[in-house]
Formats: sequence, C-alpha cells, structure tokens
Amino acid sequence: MTDPVSRLSAVLPDTLDETIDAAYERRRDADLDRITATPRAAAVRGRRYARPSLMILAGAAAAALVAAAVLVSGEDGTEPRPPATADARRFLLVSADIAAAAPATKGRYWHVRERTFESVSRKGYTATIATTQDSWSSTTRARLVNHQRPAIGFPTPADRETWRRQGSPPLVPKAATVDYPKAADTLRVFGNPSYPAWRDVPADPAELERLVRRLQRNTGDYRGHLFDLTAHALAQPAPPRVRAGLFRMLAETGGITVVPNARDRLGRTGTALYHRADLPSGDLHWMIIEPRGARLLALEDGGEGARLGDRANSATVYETAEWTDRLGAPVGPITRGRA
Repeated sequence: MTDPVSRLSAVLPDTLDETIDAAYERRRDADLDRITATPRAAAVRGRRYARPSLMILAGAAAAALVAAAVLVSGEDGTEPRPPATADARRFLLVSADIAAAAPATKGRYWHVRERTFESVSRKGYTATIATTQDSWSSTTRARLVNHQRPAIGFPTPADRETWRRQGSPPLVPKAATVDYPKAADTLRVFGNPSYPAWRDVPADPAELERLVRRLQRNTGDYRGHLFDLTAHALAQPAPPRVRAGLFRMLAETGGITVVPNARDRLGRTGTALYHRADLPSGDLHWMIIEPRGARLLALEDGGEGARLGDRANSATVYETAEWTDRLGAPVGPITRGRA
C-alpha cells in the first residue's frame, strides 16, 4: 500500500512545503499583537467545544486578578476572498490511514498545553484575552496550571481607550495550580464520568458507530457531535485505531469542508476542517490539523453568520498533547480540586 503521507500531495497539492515544526520555530512569541487580534464579532455566541472536566472545574480556582500585557490590533477593511477547498472525503480517509499508522505511545501522565483566545464584551468595550493552560492527567491524579502568559488585545484604539478610562481593570486571573487527587474522569470521553475511558473505546467500526450514536442521542446534531468527538480524540489519549475510525466516519457522513493552508493563532500552517452546526443557529466551527501526522493544532468557533476564512470568535490552540512520565511543576498558589 502507498504510504498515506505521500498520498497527501494528490489531495493537498503544494501545501506541504513547510513543516509544522519549522513554522513553530519561526513564530515563537514575538507576534503577540497578531495572535491576540480580536475577531470581527464582539462576543462569543453559540456552542462551545467540549473539553475535559479538569479544565472546566478549574475555572473558579483562581481568586485574584492581575493586569496583563496590552496590545492593540486593527482591521484593514478589505473583504476576504473565499478560500480554496480540497476533496473532504479523500482528505479524511488519508488522515484516517495516517492516524492508524501512528505508534501507540504510553506514559504516566497525559500532558496537554493549550492556549485559549476568547473575545469578551465589557461595558463600552471589547477585548480578546489569551492565556495558556497546562494539564497533566492520569487515572489517579491530575494537575492543572492555568492563566499563564496572559495577554490582552483590543480591536480598535477606541476600545483600548475606553478600557483605560475605566481604570484599566484587570481582565486575567493570576496563574494558579489546581491539584486533583482523584481525577480518573479526565481521561474519559469529554471528561464525562458516565462515558467510557478513551482506552476502552472500541476500534471496531460497527461498535464505534453504535457508541457515537448512543453518546449523541440528545444533541440533535449527529455530525456536529461526531466532529467534536473526533477533535477531542486528537487532543486526548485515544488509541490510533479509534482516531482512524472517527476520521473514516466523518468522511462518510459528509458536510465537512476542507481548506488547505489555514493558520492557527500561533502562525502554524495546517489544514482546516469546517462544520456548520445542524441547529437553528447554524454556527460555524472548525479544527486545524497538521496533515502529515493528523495532529490537532487548533479548535476555533466562528459563531452565527461566520463564513469560510473569517476570523474566529474564540479559539483553543494545542501546543502539546502527548504522554509524559513527569508531572509538571506548580505555578502560583495551589488549591485542591474535586474531579
């Protein structure tokens, strides 16, 4: 069988010249003014991507607030051209083969480093907040270090000036650590205690489809649920064959638009997979993956009325998602959480 990576050139011509690692080295942290640029919409609306319970539980863990680096960015007012698209089914099937060929790795903790970007509205102004979170999860213990490397951006100088006239109120909590002595649920599907652990999800296509349909029974949006589940599997320790099976199911479901040469908020180039929710709101969501390794780079949400190529209202960028044997060091005050 032809190497699946070599088949990408037929699906995504002229898009694989620069590796993701090279792009990551190129961007570093010098372009905060670009990566914290506020999107066209003033506030986040619609569905948020499901994330592990460890991330959700720690939202209230930090108490004090601090001011962060303040940046200003603007719009050039030009109307973007619709981006070029690729054959979605072919791309997803090749991605399935790449995912299936990945080695099954092991470690003591599943480590995820993610940077989140969210547009928020306050009285008289809008801002974009960016922070980094690290999580280490095992079946017996977990740790979350949140609100690291804070940055604030404003869509216009007027927004920034309004914020300053109000006394430059702090918008970002201080970095803090939450330790979870019992955190087995963080390695379950969607971090839900009633769902199976990723290691127990069946790789058999028929069994996998039955599980997906059972989990989405009350959502009213099967394709959207499958889309979210596929993205979550890439961010969590799902076995290679399970990731491959989800890619194949997504390929046969249809309704996915593939756009090559998409860039995440860190400047890394990948391939975007777009899905519009089968709900009255019709929100547009997309994930960006690195095609050579079928690795998740980012999840983004365009909200209602968004079009291909629009700037996301909110985004979660994945810098690391891998097994490690070392628990990361705490930062700031440490609290004890319940998972």
